[in-house]
Amino acid sequence: MQFADANGEPQTKVISDDPLGIGLNDEGLAQFAPISQATATVISTRTGTWLRVFGERNSVHLNGRPIRELAWLRAGDRIFLDGHSFFVVGKPTGDGGDAAANEDAVPAFALRGLSGDHFGQAINIGHSLRVGTDTQADLRLTEASAPHEIARLTAMSDGVRLEMLADDVTSQVNGLKVRDGMLHAGDQWVLNGRHRFVLESPGESTIVPAEFDDESDLLFDAEELDAKTLERKQLLSRLGWIIVICALISLLVTGLIVYGPH
Repeated sequence: MQFADANGEPQTKVISDDPLGIGLNDEGLAQFAPISQATATVISTRTGTWLRVFGERNSVHLNGRPIRELAWLRAGDRIFLDGHSFFVVGKPTGDGGDAAANEDAVPAFALRGLSGDHFGQAINIGHSLRVGTDTQADLRLTEASAPHEIARLTAMSDGVRLEMLADDVTSQVNGLKVRDGMLHAGDQWVLNGRHRFVLESPGESTIVPAEFDDESDLLFDAEELDAKTLERKQLLSRLGWIIVICALISLLVTGLIVYGPH
């Protein structure tokens, strides 16, 4: 987690299983706050990295969207707190390998728009994808001041190769400035701080299957969940027996009405 202090110097702390408090000090400046004074906390568990917000009046946004209580974080996310921003910074990307010998060995990749012109859209990369404002670009941006050619993405056997073609466009991967490097499934790519994408690939995921932690107060309690499941099964069982008894009583009454006078 990283933010710039009043002097513009980056302040960095590692996210771990100990809650990391973030908030504002008495002067209204961003800080890594003690838990008792924190507006929000960030914690890393076996199920991922989580942002928890305290209080209903706090103005906390994740990538420009308000967060009321709990949100899942990924490398490259940006948290806004009353005008101050915190970054979830990932590890630098590697140089990458060679393209696969044939197209069948290259996994399918797609960019999912998280914000900007292509919010909510999935753009298939195919063998390569050209980004720019040109009408022939595979991924077209509408900013008039942006260059016709901004970047080129090339699918490879071990990821997607990123090549920035424009010098005046800011490129970030997982919160770090990257102009040439590799993207892998789950990585976030941001252009000019506005257009945000996440790289997806069928069959590849950086998300570990959820294993709910009994000791974490951020997630569901496993024992409570089991108790509710058992209670629901018992209720369904009782309802089943009630239906059967009602059916038998109905048959008995019908028999008395039909055959009783005889």
